[in-house]
Amino acid sequence: MEQENLIGVFGEEKVCEYKGRRYFVRDNGAVYRQCQDDGKKRKWDEEWTFGKLDPNTGYMLIGQERVHRIVCTAYHGEPVGDRNVADHIDTNRSNNRPENLRWVTKLENTLNNPITRAKVELICGSIPAFLENPSLLNGHESENPNFTWMRTVSKEEGQRSLKRWNEWAAKPVEERKPSGKGVGEWIYEEDKPARPLSNRPRYVGPYNSWEEHKAAVEEMNRQQHELDYGLKDSLTPGAKQLDWKTPTEFPLIPTEITATPLQDYLSRLTKGAIYARNRWGESPVYDAAMAEDGSHLAVVTEISGVTHYALSEVRFQEGVFIHESIRTFFTEEGAQKYFTESLGREWTGGDVMEDYC
Repeated sequence: MEQENLIGVFGEEKVCEYKGRRYFVRDNGAVYRQCQDDGKKRKWDEEWTFGKLDPNTGYMLIGQERVHRIVCTAYHGEPVGDRNVADHIDTNRSNNRPENLRWVTKLENTLNNPITRAKVELICGSIPAFLENPSLLNGHESENPNFTWMRTVSKEEGQRSLKRWNEWAAKPVEERKPSGKGVGEWIYEEDKPARPLSNRPRYVGPYNSWEEHKAAVEEMNRQQHELDYGLKDSLTPGAKQLDWKTPTEFPLIPTEITATPLQDYLSRLTKGAIYARNRWGESPVYDAAMAEDGSHLAVVTEISGVTHYALSEVRFQEGVFIHESIRTFFTEEGAQKYFTESLGREWTGGDVMEDYC
């Protein structure tokens, strides 16, 4: 469907404030910017638009602002500080429909989106290779925006695109090599008509249909995720863990609870002391401090593996110490920056590698 014909095809319209300007935003990715308080109409004001394509990045712009961040703000709320980016789930930077956008950290944007992850593997050979040398992506950060698939799409086209991209990402690495000049329009092609019901293979299994089977599997996956990452008992009495998949022991928690439990815990978190222990190994304390508002402890530990440092926060609630895993880091500087911000202090050291991956 032509872009101009999509402007009026929408189901919901919201209003948001973005960088001091008021926007009306439709769930097809179109935006309408009101005039400023002086009443003077400027270019792009008071007209519905999907934005103008930036030929250098593939993003849609209204003036100097990226449309996808405006849409994401309207439908998914404000980002968390400046750490979050608006991820295009199907990697089409011109598809600014709300269901195709989400706020994520830059590292999540690279590794948690299966389509982006598959593209990184295609370019770098493997995720470990990328993590060892992120510069392998230099020159590949922005895909050619002239690919005809990178465009504003209808809801149905967006659904077909995401389905085909996910099918592509699920293939073995050796089968992901692009053919011809690029991905082409195959991602938007109409699905083949379904075979008549009489010719379809009959579902055989514990449920009444494949649809029920799929729904049951999704619910089991959700419950398993909650079991893996939700708040649960640790291996140490008096300690719980949150967003911490592996059952873990916290040997340094105070054995007696006083009127200052967090301060007592902090006194035990000396550099090099074992803060956490599980089947994967031990994590010695690298740095620890009390947050400025006294609400929690921030703890940086050294870990083994692809990343080298981990940040967690400890709170004392209802008589137990709750250990929440925050994130891991490749660099010491990155760990120090996010540790400082966790404490509620200002970081003055500038950008770090973890801000970009």
